[in-house]
Amino acid sequence: MSRTVRPVALVATLLAALLLLSACGGDDKGSDDGAAYKKQAKAVVLSIRATGDKLGEILSNASETNDAQLTQQLESVQDLITSDQADIDALEPPDDTAKKLVATLKTAYAAVVTDVGKLTDAATANDPTGAKTATEQLVKDSPAVKTANNALGVSVGVAPRTETDAPTDTTAAADATGTTDTTGTAVGDDGGPDFVTAASAVTTRIAELGNQIETIIKGASKSDDATLSQQLADAEDEAQGAITDLKALQPPTPEYEQMVSDLDAAMQEIDGDLGSLSSSVGAHDVEGSKAGTRKLLKDAPAVAKANNALADATRTS
Repeated sequence: MSRTVRPVALVATLLAALLLLSACGGDDKGSDDGAAYKKQAKAVVLSIRATGDKLGEILSNASETNDAQLTQQLESVQDLITSDQADIDALEPPDDTAKKLVATLKTAYAAVVTDVGKLTDAATANDPTGAKTATEQLVKDSPAVKTANNALGVSVGVAPRTETDAPTDTTAAADATGTTDTTGTAVGDDGGPDFVTAASAVTTRIAELGNQIETIIKGASKSDDATLSQQLADAEDEAQGAITDLKALQPPTPEYEQMVSDLDAAMQEIDGDLGSLSSSVGAHDVEGSKAGTRKLLKDAPAVAKANNALADATRTS
């Protein structure tokens, strides 16, 4: 039985050392820790979006509620925001880039926690002036949360929100509290992150794909063909997700546009390589697996070069 399994796994193992040097430019990290972090970070991103939507809904309907009801609703959102803040604090980023993304969100969200607290206090005290001041500050601070949350989401595989789902009535909150609008820029309001932040998240995702491929290749000799094929298919799915993120970027200059285009082209090749290799391994096709691994090895340096170029450019911006 091993004759149909071992040769394919062996091909991958023999090429592992070379592939590790040229995959996608990522650092070697613990796969278990990385997987746990991604799961937790995704939950945080989605929870913050839901909390923002809830806040927007409350404020858009504020004119239809009395002060006591509005205070109660704001207090319920305050509980959600406090919970979100605790979840951010509990994240354990596995690398420096992830640490920076989490720290940025943590700082931005802390400001919004303060703003919502002050708005709740003002509503409780029937203080229009205090409510106006708190709302204006919330309007000022919310975009930073939106940007940071979307950037963190992109880095762990959650696409930035591009459609408008949250309430956008700009007069309801003012009618009820004497304040300016908050709902158009609430915590979970829609809109993509700025280019540098989003591009940094994409390059991090691609580097992590390199780590994923490393892990697959390192364990290839211990995997049967069915398992190895599925792992490669999963990596292909991740490559497709990264490509989708790349296409969502909006480069502000021709230079950035060229960098994104180069990386997209290189990733398209890797995506095809992973799909072909997965199929060959699944079919116990030793020769096809050899050819597929060589092709992957040939194409990987272009990804590393393009990904590092974009990462370096955004890092210095």
